[in-house]
Amino acid sequence: MDVRQDGVTVAEMCNHFLSAKRRQADAGELTERSWTDYHRTCKRLTRVFGRERLVSDLRPDDFADLRDDMGKTLGPTATASEVNRTRVVCKYACDADLIDRPLKFGPNFKRPSAKTLRLQRAKVGKKLFTAAQLHTLLEAASKPLRAMILLGVNCGYGNADCGQLRHRHVEIDGEWVEFPRPKTGIHRRAKLWPETVSALKDAWDVRPSLRDKAAHDDLWFVTKRGHAWHKDDIADSPVTKEFRKLTDGTGIYRRGLNFYALRHTFETVGGEAKDQVAVNAVMGHVDTSMAGVYREHISDDRLEAVADHVRQWLYGGRDNA
Repeated sequence: MDVRQDGVTVAEMCNHFLSAKRRQADAGELTERSWTDYHRTCKRLTRVFGRERLVSDLRPDDFADLRDDMGKTLGPTATASEVNRTRVVCKYACDADLIDRPLKFGPNFKRPSAKTLRLQRAKVGKKLFTAAQLHTLLEAASKPLRAMILLGVNCGYGNADCGQLRHRHVEIDGEWVEFPRPKTGIHRRAKLWPETVSALKDAWDVRPSLRDKAAHDDLWFVTKRGHAWHKDDIADSPVTKEFRKLTDGTGIYRRGLNFYALRHTFETVGGEAKDQVAVNAVMGHVDTSMAGVYREHISDDRLEAVADHVRQWLYGGRDNA
């Protein structure tokens, strides 16, 4: 990339960085969502610093202004992520020889403290549905959304998981789903409840005609207009929007009780089965312990026991016919 003789500008640094990340995404080494997040961070950098500002001229006061700008639109958790991404972009500039020396961020360009993050989590409240709330949502949901809700609480699936689930991932007769986590590629396998199997069949039966058959042919969920339910921008995801309409309509909505809270609910309730290793396997969490290094297999019996425990929590005492 050609740069000005007097140094690289903020816009040039961002374009160079995003091109490198685009190559990673095209090679499958970076998720589209991560690329989108980096792109959003770079837009903030060019807006706050100025496109033509020389990177080598940036000083701690500039990063303090950037940190203040983040606080105007982002909460503590999102600010922490934005600070991290900014540091990644600036480190790349040095590693790629776009600048001669590392940038000095100064004492004010920090992630929010652990205390601030804890207070924020307490303010938002638990990201946890009650069984009664889930039954209310399931009764009011459309057929596709009902199946997605059940995948969330049965398998710990999030928005992107449901939006990218394909027919080949589901063993509908054997009542299993095997779907590597899109975010990390980590293997996941989960036992499907009879209620989830039934809901998945219903959702498949009402799929509309596809707009892009080549790309969406075996997607389990397709919107009314024939598009995928998944978008890299989670805020613009059809899953996010439709679930918000559902929680608003049922009077269940509060901050923190979004679709991803179903994943929190599965983790919390599933943990009471007292087999955290199996829960982690269903969730697709990395086990960095020495035991995780040596463990080569987790039996289906253990995965099924976790699923049964969560199902008993949700359906215990009810007529499931």
